[in-house]
Amino acid sequence: MILSSMLLSTANSLTVYDYAVFAFYLVFMVAIGWVVRRFNETSSDYFRGSGNMLWWMTGIGLTGEDAVS
Repeated sequence: MILSSMLLSTANSLTVYDYAVFAFYLVFMVAIGWVVRRFNETSSDYFRGSGNMLWWMTGIGLTGEDAVS
């Protein structure tokens, strides 16, 4: 009983480390987006790998993207 109440009380609070990890992740994802944006000029470049990918690789990637959305 005491252990479960301790777990519930600590599960509802975030520490400075939690916020630091979240901030790092957010900055890292924005930085990746900024770098990738320079290599892709259109949405077709993004989805087809600028035409440099084999057809079956593109098909697998698009199937995975459709499944997620």
